[in-house]
This record gives sequence, structure tokens and C-alpha cells, in this order.
Amino acid sequence: MLHTFMFFIRRIHVFVIHAILLSILGLVFLFSSSTAASAQETKSKEQLEQELNALNKEITQHQADLIKKQGESASLSRDIGVLDTKIKKSQAEIKAHNLNIQRLSTNIAEKTEAITELNQSIDKQKNFLQSALREMHYTPQGTLALMALSDNTISKMLDSVQKFNDIQGSLNRSIDSVKSTKHQLEGVKTELEENKGKEETEKLKQQAAEKAVQSDKQEKNTLLTRTKGQEKEYQTIIKEKEAQAAKIRSALFELAGGGKDINFGQAYDIAKSVQNITSVDPAFLLAIITQESNLGKNVGQCYVTDLTTGDGKGINTGTPYEKVMGEGSLPYFERITSGVGRNWSTTPVSCPIDIKGVGTATKYYQGRGYGGAMGPAQFIPSTWRLFETHLTSILGRNPDPWNPNDAFLASATYLSELGAVAGNAASEHRAACKYYGTGGATCSYSNSVMRIKATVQGNIDALNY
Repeated sequence: MLHTFMFFIRRIHVFVIHAILLSILGLVFLFSSSTAASAQETKSKEQLEQELNALNKEITQHQADLIKKQGESASLSRDIGVLDTKIKKSQAEIKAHNLNIQRLSTNIAEKTEAITELNQSIDKQKNFLQSALREMHYTPQGTLALMALSDNTISKMLDSVQKFNDIQGSLNRSIDSVKSTKHQLEGVKTELEENKGKEETEKLKQQAAEKAVQSDKQEKNTLLTRTKGQEKEYQTIIKEKEAQAAKIRSALFELAGGGKDINFGQAYDIAKSVQNITSVDPAFLLAIITQESNLGKNVGQCYVTDLTTGDGKGINTGTPYEKVMGEGSLPYFERITSGVGRNWSTTPVSCPIDIKGVGTATKYYQGRGYGGAMGPAQFIPSTWRLFETHLTSILGRNPDPWNPNDAFLASATYLSELGAVAGNAASEHRAACKYYGTGGATCSYSNSVMRIKATVQGNIDALNY
């Protein structure tokens, strides 16, 4: 009987040793193959780095040349020089983005291959472990007590039991190896997703640079065509652009929710200052504010009349509305208005919107119809409170939702937290959808915002001419 047990022990031992060796060999193979692949690609990666460094230096030089050119007195040759420099800078950026895409593509391919190899290693380890475990759970007939009564000595039997325990320990170590490999696999998958996100961003930046080249080339051709190289004709164009810039700067930038209207030039100045804090693109921020200001004719045209129910009325019509503001926002609304020296009962907020999208809702319908959004950024009180502490630390006072500076800062802070990255259209689309509350890569709200952004950017370019 003990002889049978010893045979069983040896059989398990073989399976476990195979499993452990396979785990070790699998990891060694992965390390060796990745090391070999890295050795083969080192030169390629070094070349990419060298080319990228050279392009970055070129871009920096073009930027310095551009600043120098723009500082010269306005003239036809100056403007042609500025456009030529901008084109060269954008072309260098396109090349740099292309190199980054190549580098990321290589990394993505490496990570994908590593994932495949790790999965294969885990599958092989699992197969051998399953075989070993099946053998371990197969026990010969009889018990250790009966085996102890055989001709073999107790000490030999105990020695066999010790070996059996040793094998169990080896099995546990092999299982830990599988867990470690799986953990490594998850890490590689995370890196893969990060690289894919970076690659998407680089492609979007490359597309933006390509559009910039086309736009600058078209502007240069238009300038040369109109002036025919004559400085006199150029001065006529300058006057036209100056008049256009003045008109844009003085255009009224309407704000929602009782905010004090400001002109476009002031709005742009605020957006630029906010960019220094949040990194949100000014054109994108102004597009969001514009969208929020034009949600409907009743935005900012209601008062809350009851802090218990949230009921209210139209400012101009006196029309009663049920649930102008949700009950969850009412305590915050009272505290916010009091903190900035406003009377809650005479502070404009948005009216409820008819669930059919026509007119206004005089009655509240479950889950829909609330108004109560405050100021230019149209935050509801319960959302505004989430940013109060942060805004207070920046402003050094209680933030006012109806103050354009505070509203712009709050909106940009929220957009930044939602992932808006300046110059990345994909991230701005996603942030706009989240800002509106729908989520998704794109939505009707974000599409509208991005259309507005294109117009706003054109006005900004005219101001910066």
C-alpha cells in the first residue's frame, strides 16, 4: 500500500515540476523575446528620438522667428513672412506628430504581442496545474493508518508525507506565479490603452496642424492675389481688418441668468485669463458659455418664490411655475445668494423647460422640467457648491455665479475636470457631453458647441491679427 502511495507521490512530483518549470521557462521566454525585440528596435527608436528632438528644436526656432516677425511694423512683406513662418512651423509639427504616432504604434504593437504571449503562458500554466491537481485529488485505496501497518516503517511513511507537503508548497508557488503573470498582464493592458489614447491625441493634433497649413496657404494666396504685391493695396486690406476687429470686439456677448452683458473683447480677455488657470481653450470655453446663454428665451427669466417647495414665477409675466428649482438645490441656493449679497427671491434663474420642447412648463413632471440654473455658466446650486471651495481659494472671496469672471472660471474648472484638453477635439466633445449631462464621445450638444467654437475661433483670429 505504501508502495502505491510512493508511486502516487512521484507521479505528482513530476507534474508539479513540469508546471513550475513551464512557469519559469514561460517567463524567461517572455523576457528573452522582449529583450531580443528591444535590441532589434533600439536603433529605430533612437533614430525616432533624434529626429523628434531635431524637429522640436526647429519648431522652437520657428516660434521665435514668428514672434520676431509679428513684432515688426505692419507691411505686406511682414505678413507674408509671418504666414510663411507659420506654415513652416505647422509643417514641422506635422512631422513631429507623425514621429510620435510611429513611436506609439511601435509601443502598441509590442504591448499587443506581450499580451498574447502572457495569455498563452497563463493558459499553459493553468493546463499543467489542472493536470497536477487532478492527480493530487486521486488517492489510492486505503488510508495512511492502514499504510502504517504495512511492512514499511513509520519513518518512511512520514518521509513520504513530508514530500507530499513539499509538493503542495510547490503547487502553491506555481499558483502564485500564475497570479503574478496575470497581474503583469493587467499592467500591460493598461499601458496599451494609455498608448492608444495618446496615439488618438497625436492624430487629432496632426489633423489640426494640417488644417492650419491649408488655412495659412489660402490666406497667403488671397493676400498676394488681392494686393498683387503692392503695398498700397495691402494698406486697404489692413484697414478692412482693423474695422472688422473693432466690430467683433465691441459686439455684445449676451449672458444668461441675469449676468451683466459684456462685449466679445471682454469675454475673450476673461477666457484667456481663465486659460492660465485651467488650460481650457478660450474658444471652447466661450462656445460653451454661448451655448448655455442661448438654451431658450426663458433662461434666466424666473424667480424662486418658495424655498420649501421650489415653486416660482416668471419675471416679466408673473406666470406661476411649479418646481422652478429642485428641492435638493434650495438650501444651497439660499446660502449662495446670501454669501454674495443677493436676495434669493429677486435673483434670476432659469425657468423650467416644457418636456415637449415648446414654451415653458407651468407644472413639474417627474424627472423632467426643472429650471433653477444660475448665471452665465448655468450651474444649478447643488453643482455650483462642488466648486465653491476651489473657486474661493483662487478668488480670495465667495464666488458669484452671476459674475462673468467667476462663472467663466467655474465653467472652465468643471470642463477641465471632465477632461477637456486644449487642441484635442475628441476630449472637448466628451467633456461637452458630460457638461450637458448626457455623456458619450459625441452628442447633439457637443456638435453644436464645436460649430460655435469654429465661429468664435474665427473672431479670435480676427482680433489677434
